[in-house]
This record gives sequence, structure tokens and C-alpha cells, in this order.
Amino acid sequence: FPVTISFGVQFNEWAWWNSNWNRCVNVTVVGGEVNLSHFVYLLNVTYDSDMQADFDDLRLVNAVCNADGDEIPYEIDYKTNSNRAFLWVMQNLTAGNNTISMYYGNANANNGEDPTDVWFNAHAVWHFSEGSGSNAKESKTGIYNLTSRGTTAWTGGTLGGQAILLDGV
Repeated sequence: FPVTISFGVQFNEWAWWNSNWNRCVNVTVVGGEVNLSHFVYLLNVTYDSDMQADFDDLRLVNAVCNADGDEIPYEIDYKTNSNRAFLWVMQNLTAGNNTISMYYGNANANNGEDPTDVWFNAHAVWHFSEGSGSNAKESKTGIYNLTSRGTTAWTGGTLGGQAILLDGV
């Protein structure tokens, strides 16, 4: 599903999700032909100078900017500080276009990721972000980490990340 972000929305005076965040952009998520429940999709976020360099201040809300809403769970899969982040987002989507908001601009915010809620319906999830070695950390709970028993070869994967080539042992 393609996702677009419209930058340049400014606010300060209207209904606001949380006054500790001073920037917001509306994000249009193109849904399918039917409603989708607990759907996970990838959101590509380009760095804005008002964001924390490590994207820790990002928050997604299920309403347009300047409206009250609930946070939407996400997990950062891959990021390059001060450049780009790829987020896995879980939400209910209606058929057609859906608009959510992305809040940022809080220098004091801690990381807002919630992989357990994003992947609540999955038994385990691996992103292979280690890039080397014979272990891969499981993202959802950290319980099902992988250890190769054969030869592990790391190679470039999608989204700038890594993939593992297994030898079949």
C-alpha cells in the first residue's frame, strides 16, 4: 500500500493530541477495496530538522492533525539517523484513503515504538538488522532469537537492511 506524507502543517492553537509535540503532518494511507482489521503496513519517513535525529519523538495518531485521537503502534525496522526511517505500522484501515497524523518535535520524548502491539498476531518477527554474526534477534518479544548451526552469510536485503543466506544445515 503506498503511503504519502504531506509536510508543512503547523499548529499551536487548536485541539491538539499532546502539547509536548509541536509539529504534525497528515499522512494519507491508501487502503484497499475492503476494510482491513489489524493491518500492518510500511511507512517510509524522511527526516525533518524538527525531529530528533534518531526518530525517537515520532508518534502516530489515528486522527488528522489538530484533532484528538489515539496512538497507533509502530516499530522502526531500519533507520539512518537524520535521514530516513522505515516504520511497520498496525492499524484498522477502511476501504479507500485513510488519514492519520504523525507528531514530532519533542526534544524530550523517549522512543515510542511498540513492536508487541504491531506484531500481536505474529508468533515471532525477525528483521535481521544485526548485519553480521551467527545470531538474529527476534523483534516482537526477544524470546525466539535465532542462532545459525551452519554457515551464515549476510547479504543486502530490502529497504537498505540485511538478509541471511542459510546453507541448509
